[in-house]
Amino acid sequence: MIAKITDTQERRKELAERSLAWFIVLYLSHYLKAATPDFHYKIFQSLEDDKINTLELIAFRGSAKST
Repeated sequence: MIAKITDTQERRKELAERSLAWFIVLYLSHYLKAATPDFHYKIFQSLEDDKINTLELIAFRGSAKST
């Protein structure tokens, strides 16, 4: 199904420009080793929200963040 959605370069570019989650799936999926946790999607939504000027994320040790 994803192959059908992303079958053209134009469509992939459109999806990636609209959604951080799609950008990651389309262009960085080779780095993904596990399923994406739900809280990552909440982070994506916050990053895409034009009403948020500054976003500070605080997470505990081992909470699937990079260093």
